[in-house]
Amino acid sequence: MRRPTAAAAAISAPLRHTLLLLALLCAALPVSARAAAGGAGLSDAEARGKRIYLSGESPSGGEVTALMGDGGIEVPATALPCASCHGHDGRGRPEGGVEPSDLTWEALTRPYTITTLNGRRRGPYTPRLLTRAIGLGIDASGNELDTVMPRYRMSHADSADLVAFLRKLGLDPDPGVDEATLDVGVLLPPRELPGAAATAAAVGRVTDAYSRRVNRDGGVYERQLRLHYEVLPADPAQRPAALRRFVTETPVFALVASYTAGADRALADAAEALELPLVGPLGLHPDESFPLNRQVFHLDGGLPAQVRALAATARARAAEGAAPTYAVVAPPDGPLAGLAEMAARQLDKARGEVTRLPYPATRSTDAESRDAESKATGRAQAATDLARGLHAAAVGEILLLLPGDDAAAVLVALRDLIHPGWAPAVGIPGGLASRLPLEAGKPLPGRLFLAYNSLPGDVTPAGLERLGERLGEDLTARDPRQVHAFLAMDTLVQGLEESGRDLTREVLITSLERVRNRPTGLSRPLSFGPNRRVGVRGAYVVELDPAGVGEPLAAEWVEP
Repeated sequence: MRRPTAAAAAISAPLRHTLLLLALLCAALPVSARAAAGGAGLSDAEARGKRIYLSGESPSGGEVTALMGDGGIEVPATALPCASCHGHDGRGRPEGGVEPSDLTWEALTRPYTITTLNGRRRGPYTPRLLTRAIGLGIDASGNELDTVMPRYRMSHADSADLVAFLRKLGLDPDPGVDEATLDVGVLLPPRELPGAAATAAAVGRVTDAYSRRVNRDGGVYERQLRLHYEVLPADPAQRPAALRRFVTETPVFALVASYTAGADRALADAAEALELPLVGPLGLHPDESFPLNRQVFHLDGGLPAQVRALAATARARAAEGAAPTYAVVAPPDGPLAGLAEMAARQLDKARGEVTRLPYPATRSTDAESRDAESKATGRAQAATDLARGLHAAAVGEILLLLPGDDAAAVLVALRDLIHPGWAPAVGIPGGLASRLPLEAGKPLPGRLFLAYNSLPGDVTPAGLERLGERLGEDLTARDPRQVHAFLAMDTLVQGLEESGRDLTREVLITSLERVRNRPTGLSRPLSFGPNRRVGVRGAYVVELDPAGVGEPLAAEWVEP
């Protein structure tokens, strides 16, 4: 947000404080243009007005400006969209001493004089009077509105579109919910992926059992849950379009426990554009970057949290002795490359030298390496080349951000090079460590650290009891996919129950944002908020016994 300078000097300190508060509020509630485009049951004019209301952007490309305070400080309306204070449903978000008005048409047009929260009396609005209030800050009875309410400068066409939408605000029905049923979607992995059938079976078994139990108990405010499953296509680039087709053909209120791995960002963006809540996606790369995607609630921090925890412990080890040389190894592009950049920035703050090493795409993709034996040979050679380079540079701390087979090959190559004078510490995210060669009698290459978002110790007797109570089947906490699906369903249903009978997607999002340190008995406590979309942000860093079969020596919870 652009910040005024000279003009701000003419504003009184209390007003400057209020304007700063407003700016912070709007920053805490970012709304992208993608999430503002369209809406079920809206005319073209109403859909354009909805975009202005949610994002402060003109669909025509015209300029929309917010004037703040007595001094008329100008900022782009994208920094202060209507929804940032009045909420997506128009009913207002009292916070920090600011009490935004209810903008629903029913509240604005009540056929009698009302007294506002600050004691001002006004009559009912008409479309013309509401246009005047938006642009000039004058209410229906000719009173000047409070100075904390920005005045918006826009074209006549944009103003008409905005008022058209305000007449529908709060009345635009959300798909997938009626008086008797609540439709929820579940995205399943592509059939072509290894292990897809087992993952789909594990998730489907839990979601089916959970919904049956909820429905046997009377549903959610007498609405029966109805689950709809959709298998994603193999090509990650086609998955957002598949999601859009799915929700067009089968309108659902929300998605739960849905497979997003391989297209995490693209599917999250699609859910945002569709204004479709997505609770507990099965992915590896949760994203909390600004502007925040309000629709997606992740149960844990996935690979980013694991990488941050490994980098934090590597920095802590550096503080104990001589400054080491760090190496961050990852593919040259893609999500893992982005995580490598993040880790390198974090390690730059430590003592020592940080080297970023792009790892080749395991020569298995070369034209001459298409059969399994050639792939294995190419992978082993690439791993050997890397290990020799690390050994020659006497690297003391290695962070491996490689897919499972590649990480395993590098670990074997490093193990063959260790000697009393060189035994580096190696960190690997647990999400990439499923195929590591942890064999009895074969020592590890120095100290090996793995990071996990949860450990078996997080499971409590109360959590197991709730699991059995809710599912009523022979399901255990040993399968992490089943635990994840259970927690996703549990989070969604508790959010629905706390939303009340008058259910909308926005009400559900607001309910989930109020979750604070909620115990699950199957993971660490979950917390969400207006600026938080990851329930458990940290990770455990586990050091393995270098002479054993992956036996842990110690486990430390790290939440950078």
